[in-house]
Amino acid sequence: MIHCRLGILGHRISYSQSPRIHKISGDFCDLDSVTTTILDFEPHQLSEVAEVLQHKQITAFNITTPYKKLSCIQKMIPTAPSPWMFVNTATFDPRSDQWQLACTDGLGFISSLKASIINLKSITHLVILGMGGALCGTLQTLFDPRVQDTILKCSHDQPLFSSPLNITILWRGIKDNYRARNAQKFSDDLCELSDHKLHIWIKDFHIEHMTQVLKDHHTDPKSVLIIQATPLPHQHDSMTPWIQALDTSDHLDALGGCMDMCYHPPSQLKSLCHKWGLGYGCGWHMLLAQAKYAQQIWWHKSPSLEWMKTHITQRSSS
Repeated sequence: MIHCRLGILGHRISYSQSPRIHKISGDFCDLDSVTTTILDFEPHQLSEVAEVLQHKQITAFNITTPYKKLSCIQKMIPTAPSPWMFVNTATFDPRSDQWQLACTDGLGFISSLKASIINLKSITHLVILGMGGALCGTLQTLFDPRVQDTILKCSHDQPLFSSPLNITILWRGIKDNYRARNAQKFSDDLCELSDHKLHIWIKDFHIEHMTQVLKDHHTDPKSVLIIQATPLPHQHDSMTPWIQALDTSDHLDALGGCMDMCYHPPSQLKSLCHKWGLGYGCGWHMLLAQAKYAQQIWWHKSPSLEWMKTHITQRSSS
């Protein structure tokens, strides 16, 4: 009998689709049972996480907002050395009595990116809305060579983006000096470690910064990729002013496509891209793909992504 006890660690995560995804995938993989416990902890309760994991006999878990930072997880449980700065997957190793940590968010993003019709060869500037743990883990997957030989085996044959590459991150957290310093250190470390020549700017979360990048690239068609990495759609914010600013821009020719890291619901970028015939990467695809890679770490097998997109999506709509 193969029983798998999983957890989803985060805060205010009742919307999480992961329990259903792992249950359906476990049935496909002939596991006798897959149970997933939502571990919704307030920040002041984090010292209790290790005891709860042991009591519930959880041997693997996903990590979601707002606890993806490695240093945060290391305060909760004993962890093996890891090159990851942000993580979303933990697996208990009884031989060392430690938790092995990894990040599959970036692999999910790459899968969604490759499935879109975005011409990556033309992209020279990324405009990123938000700077949470999933986004930082994705940037590390894309540009940090230290993670290429992890248990994920996540190296890709060739760089997805050209070099040099400009990255503008628009983030509300920049108003907090402590968080801003940490974010700047992360970006500086990434620039130093990467084989790419990266130029990263972190700016306040203002529409004008986004439209200025499009204006600056008005002579470079399809050179800007927008990545929506905020939780705003989860919070019932339709981002209408941002979408309208793009829809009425005189420099929309510079936009090569958009990627959504949000899935329930997706942002209005999806409709905008369909209206203007632009490539679009789906957050639901990213979610399923990162779950698939997590399952391969935990169970050494998983359904195909095509099977997951067909069966899990159908069940969610029934």
